[in-house]
Amino acid sequence: MRALAIRQPWAWAIMEGVKSIEYRTWVTPYRGSLAILASKTRADLASGSKHLRSQDVLVPLNELYFGMIFGHVQLIDIVKKRRNHKWIFESPVKLKRPIPFQGRLRLFDVPDRFFRPQKQS
Repeated sequence: MRALAIRQPWAWAIMEGVKSIEYRTWVTPYRGSLAILASKTRADLASGSKHLRSQDVLVPLNELYFGMIFGHVQLIDIVKKRRNHKWIFESPVKLKRPIPFQGRLRLFDVPDRFFRPQKQS
């Protein structure tokens, strides 16, 4: 599966269904399932949490993941703009257990086995 690293609290907001649009300066022809990795950086945490709070969305700061894949969405479209391109997501699905993973810039591959249902023993 393809994956995208997103800073917190934006990754959390996407997986909670609070945020369905992500702005990027680049586009891809890819559409379909896209794993969401919460990046390790905390650079946007304070300002992003403040912005979400101004929209009556409380971010559970002590429950956020960093450096982990914790779900996937459907990338259904990208609306091309001059500077920032609007990536449109829908159908967020959280993993039962987040998976530590090293993120990369742009889209990158993660093993499909992360998203298969676990066999019961």
